[in-house]
Amino acid sequence: MELASQPWAGPDASAEGDRLARMVRLGLTLAAEADPDAQLRHLYGEAREILQADHVELLLPDDRGQFPTAGDLLRDRPALTLRISSPSVPLEPAQLPQRLPPMGALLAMPMQNEGRPAGWLLLGRSPGRNPFSASDEQIGMMLATGLTIFRENIRLYRQAQRQARELRREIAQREHSENALRRLTRIHRMRSRIAAEIVRCRSQQQLFKEVCRTAVDQGGFRLAWMGVQQGEAVEPVACHGEDHGYTDLLREYQRAGHRSGPATTALHERREIVCNDIARDPLMIPWRAAALERGYRSVAILPVFARARLAGCLALYAGEPDFFSQEERQLLSELAGDISHALEFIANEERLDFLSYYDPLTGLANRRLFHERLGQHLLAARQATGRLAVILVDLVQFKAVNDAVGMAAGDEVLKSVAERLTRLAGSPAYLARTGGDRFAAVIPDLKDARSLSPMLRDRLWTRLSRPIDVAGRALSLSGKVGLALYPEDGDDGETLFRNAEAALKRAKQTGERYLFYTAQMGSAMKQRLELETRLRHALQDDQFVLYYQPKVDLSDGTVCGAEALIRWASPDLGLVPPGQFIPLLEENGMIVEVGRWALEQALADRSSWLRAGIVVPRIAVNVSAVQLRDSAFIDHVDRVLQRYPESAGGIELELTESSMLSNPDATLPLLQRLRDMGVNLALDDFGTGYSSLSYLSKLPLSTVKIDRSFVLRMSDSAHTISIVSSVISLAHSMGLRVVAEGVDSTEQLKFLRLLHCDEIQGHLFSPALPPEDFVALLRKGRTLPPE
Repeated sequence: MELASQPWAGPDASAEGDRLARMVRLGLTLAAEADPDAQLRHLYGEAREILQADHVELLLPDDRGQFPTAGDLLRDRPALTLRISSPSVPLEPAQLPQRLPPMGALLAMPMQNEGRPAGWLLLGRSPGRNPFSASDEQIGMMLATGLTIFRENIRLYRQAQRQARELRREIAQREHSENALRRLTRIHRMRSRIAAEIVRCRSQQQLFKEVCRTAVDQGGFRLAWMGVQQGEAVEPVACHGEDHGYTDLLREYQRAGHRSGPATTALHERREIVCNDIARDPLMIPWRAAALERGYRSVAILPVFARARLAGCLALYAGEPDFFSQEERQLLSELAGDISHALEFIANEERLDFLSYYDPLTGLANRRLFHERLGQHLLAARQATGRLAVILVDLVQFKAVNDAVGMAAGDEVLKSVAERLTRLAGSPAYLARTGGDRFAAVIPDLKDARSLSPMLRDRLWTRLSRPIDVAGRALSLSGKVGLALYPEDGDDGETLFRNAEAALKRAKQTGERYLFYTAQMGSAMKQRLELETRLRHALQDDQFVLYYQPKVDLSDGTVCGAEALIRWASPDLGLVPPGQFIPLLEENGMIVEVGRWALEQALADRSSWLRAGIVVPRIAVNVSAVQLRDSAFIDHVDRVLQRYPESAGGIELELTESSMLSNPDATLPLLQRLRDMGVNLALDDFGTGYSSLSYLSKLPLSTVKIDRSFVLRMSDSAHTISIVSSVISLAHSMGLRVVAEGVDSTEQLKFLRLLHCDEIQGHLFSPALPPEDFVALLRKGRTLPPE
């Protein structure tokens, strides 16, 4: 093998000129050919002809710029022409690039682009043929240079084509994005405008009209309508835009039995329906021709709701296909949500307007509307120098009806009473329900006040006393009535109503069926209101205090407990005893808040004393029936015990027999929960009620207290001593300790010791003491003298 070819007779001058001419034609041909593959075919073909080559191949670098298949001759060769031949045997295949056929001569022309290797142009002749000459090498270099330029042009051309395609795609995407942005901007503007209209709309119909108008004017839709469901059909109730009778056609098609359109589907399935190509969507078949004729190409149906119930739908028609992209659908879905909120707001406003003036259960006027109507009747009475009466009716023991048949049945009773009173009054305009079981009536144009008594006696009670069939039971009711007259009992509606309330309260206290207002009632009511106001201020200003009355263990005379008793330290009235204000607290419900305070204060005091190193006995706190019925009572007790864990085991709750056994099925689990918390339970005033002993035996009690009324009469009555003895024996048989309260004399103490009472409480040992005096008593270790 030789790296330089042997001299041979090269082509003559004419042949060389012919080759140059063919090179020129090749350049022209390549310049005129637009197909790169065809250009390569031309190049390869001409290279064979011009250089008399049997094989032409292009060797290109890999992604790393290397030539892994170049063979030993070219793999690491610098960018220099290689011209070799082998006269006798073929060139060594291992030295040549892979996949080349057997060769006797090889001409390898380097291709470079900006100084970097771009490949090799390989030309080969079969064994036995003449080697390549220096002239061939020059022509080959020209071909390689032209090929390098040609390939670079192809690369640039294809790059330009890609960039052009990307530019066109980017322009198309930008146009699409701009169109989408314009649509989104319109929908944003539409939604914003609708949100502003929502604030002003006060009715559903007005809202529907404004939504449709804004959707067309601001959102750019061809048509917008809102409909409500009527049976299986959708009835358009508001419309705006290029309708041209389209909504009328919808009604006609639905009446003809077409029930499978997008609107009915959206309502039945409670979801949005979008047809982005009306011309092809099968849901639009019945309406397709009419829609396309009017220029509708896309439609979206959006259900709207009020209070989680379907209220209707919004239909939006666009003049272009594929209008509703995912972004538009999201915005329109949010718009439907805005409309739903607006409908709910309007419904709430309408309901609030109703509730502001009417009772939702009976449909009668409420107290507010009754006072407005009463003011109108009073104005007419003044102008005509007439008279009128205000009547308040309170149903007797209505709570017992609720307890017996349930609140739902109790509501039916109230509606029946309202109907009877309406028939009696002749018109609901004269009536009102002013409270839970309280009704009010005004009798205008009253001629003679003396006629009211027969009317009440012969007509009102006759109507009320008739049995009412509820829940399969016949219930009989009665009522108490208070009356106030104009002008005798007041000159304005507020005064008349307040005086009628005073008369009603007095009737309930005395047991009378009805009472007319008198001045004495007003004075008592005024005092009661003043006291109630003082009590509210007392709670706000921390005027309540706790006193502690010790309990003594009769077995050893030591202090074994104490009862926390509420006192009212009034700046104006002084120290007020509980009998003067506790009943009023229970009546107006304030006892719940005051009772919470008492429990927290007792635990706080006991914890403080324990931290001071004082041995503190068990503290008892009274709980009223009103507190026991409070749904938050148990949770409050639990929170307070967690706040003062060191005193949790030293607290006892005293409950009356009536409060625990008024509803034993509900009370028993509640008491068990208290016992599980570690709270001791005491039955106060034992022996004064009439409850079943079988229920008492089930209660989780630890202590019973004998009422002071029995203790006071022991010295005067052997019968009372027998009762006390029986109570003590009964309690001991149930494993309970017995505390006698109100022990004020040594004689009472003697009897109780003989009857084996466990503990006593009363002035004989100590009255109720302020906290500091009670602590001093504990520090001294004072005991009851032995027998």
